[in-house]
Amino acid sequence: MTEVPLVVLTGGIASGKSTLARAYTAAGGTVIEADEVVRELTRPGGALHNAFTALVGSIFPAPGGGIDRAALRRALFADETLRRRLEDLLHPAARNEILRRAVRLPPPVLAVVPLYAELEPRPLPAARVVVVDCSPEVQIARLRQRDGYDEPTARRALACQADRASRIALADDLLFGEEPVEDIPRAATALLARHRRTLALP
Repeated sequence: MTEVPLVVLTGGIASGKSTLARAYTAAGGTVIEADEVVRELTRPGGALHNAFTALVGSIFPAPGGGIDRAALRRALFADETLRRRLEDLLHPAARNEILRRAVRLPPPVLAVVPLYAELEPRPLPAARVVVVDCSPEVQIARLRQRDGYDEPTARRALACQADRASRIALADDLLFGEEPVEDIPRAATALLARHRRTLALP
């Protein structure tokens, strides 16, 4: 168990997690992004680079070497077997690294974990869970605009994640990712104050 209060932020793909996390940081909070931890673990020199490359490197090569992560990500939406194999490789190491970093940072630490609702047992111990909720229609529109997905690919991305009700059921704090961008800093400031209050932090 982590020695500092760990707050988990989760939500569906393109729901607004990263936007809220940036605002939480700007408000004075501490944030660890699970996706960034995984990128660090799997890049050259990282603890999982060799195993990661052995698993997917020959299937998704990038021009000039390396791995085409965008192509890999799209493939994972449709290939559950590959997705499970990658989860088995990546998630234990990412969990350990997040906890290792968390004990060195000022609390509360907000860990952004996109697949928190999808995994059992839960990938991290959490003093509180923040869920960013968003309608599927908005998620699909964002994926098409942000990532260039066609609609079938965007729908596959949503289909391989937990449904809204399952995520919402985990929430201690529920925010809506469709709020105007200008309202997010205020919401993040209030969220951080709530975490300090409820977790009895200075």
